[in-house]
Amino acid sequence: MSKPEAAVKILVVEDESMVRELTIEILEDPNFQFYEAENGLEAIQCLNSNDIDLILTDMTMPKMSGQQLIEHLHRENFKIPVIVITAYSSFVEDEAFKYEFVKGYYGKPINFELLKRRIQDVTDHTEATQEFGNVDGLKNKRAKLGYLEDDDNDFNFFYNSLTKQNLDQFVEVIRFNTGEELLKAVDDGQQMDIFLLDYHLPKLTGLEVLKSLKENQMAQNVPKIMLTALHGEEEMRQCYAAGASSFVVKPWDLEDWDNINTSLKNFWLPQIAGSIMD
Repeated sequence: MSKPEAAVKILVVEDESMVRELTIEILEDPNFQFYEAENGLEAIQCLNSNDIDLILTDMTMPKMSGQQLIEHLHRENFKIPVIVITAYSSFVEDEAFKYEFVKGYYGKPINFELLKRRIQDVTDHTEATQEFGNVDGLKNKRAKLGYLEDDDNDFNFFYNSLTKQNLDQFVEVIRFNTGEELLKAVDDGQQMDIFLLDYHLPKLTGLEVLKSLKENQMAQNVPKIMLTALHGEEEMRQCYAAGASSFVVKPWDLEDWDNINTSLKNFWLPQIAGSIMD
């Protein structure tokens, strides 16, 4: 099926082919036309031969990084809006790269639900910059994180990392040992602001819980992060199709959990704060 003439032309710049292809697959829309580049140099070549409307770029890539691509766009006075996808929270704190045409930044693993909304905002010209809430506001009204996990060791790693980073002042963790327990709480009206769901569970799996939450009016728009010990492409597709916001390979030690919770602090909590405080 051909794209409409007025389709928004989106350039996805990402060196990992699986991530690039999955991003395009999940964002697929009859009003979008996608172009691909493996690095900043390929992106520039594409920009020189196509009338691109929006750029989604990774930061760490060979030959030319996302940072270098952004600098090039600035020097050449390109007016194309850019949304950055990065695994490194330091970008958020670096004022040098917050040019006017950079319209947002999202952490890896990608929250596709929020990214879709952001793309719509940018292409509709309804919002000039990405807005986050003030995380300090969560001290008065902590975000409720529903964590589905049957393994005590994994839960302890997560919670020790959370308290180590002083995130317990912003987050109230509500643990569920089974999927049935979590779904009953949601059905009974217990409000959550974010879910962390283990994929592999006995009886009702995390994927089955995810599918049920997608159908629940109270929970369907709440961010859902899936945790799995495996990193298969098919698992990722199943999770995103069932409504997952992000897909994370399950950490094995405290240091790995520290990295996950740093993303929670820098990317998820500001977005949750914005919605809670509205």
